[in-house]
Amino acid sequence: RLFELYNMDEHPASEVDQNAAVSAVREASNGADVVEVADYGHGMVTPPVVSTLVESARFLVVNTQANAGNRGYNLVSKFPRADYICLAGHEAQLESRQLHTDWRELAENICRRVNCPHITITRGRTGTYHFTAPDEVYEAPALATQVTDRVGAGDAVLAITGILRSVDAPWDVIAFLGNLAGAQMVADLGNRS
Repeated sequence: RLFELYNMDEHPASEVDQNAAVSAVREASNGADVVEVADYGHGMVTPPVVSTLVESARFLVVNTQANAGNRGYNLVSKFPRADYICLAGHEAQLESRQLHTDWRELAENICRRVNCPHITITRGRTGTYHFTAPDEVYEAPALATQVTDRVGAGDAVLAITGILRSVDAPWDVIAFLGNLAGAQMVADLGNRS
């Protein structure tokens, strides 16, 4: 199941909201083979929610987005563990606090920090970078022929690649289908299809 919890308020979530979020996470992950978390950084994925996700998810897929609403404070290292991470290149750079480093070093660093064996880093027109610790690397080209709007592309890549990674699909299949989903999203305006 895919779920999203967010609150656009800058103030910390109330105890009532946190308890509701923890209950929703527990219910959503109960019996699920895969739990995909798209954390937009607007206050609902608090430490208690993270703890519940980490404890209850059979296979935990995580994306933490850096956007204008959270000003880069929403880093994936707030999760102590994940089974698969999917981040945009700029989100990976924020996490490592390094603008100029190679993708492998970035991927290794993030996988160590979060205790996660698999990561995908999306790089826009450059394609995607896929890494499994300790040393498996796969790079794939972008497939977009028309870019109308980038909104939703990362979410599409996350949704497809997380499920495929959970069933141990090979990186070439994951990359192809993930990049195809991303290409389809950027060809249209917004999230309307």
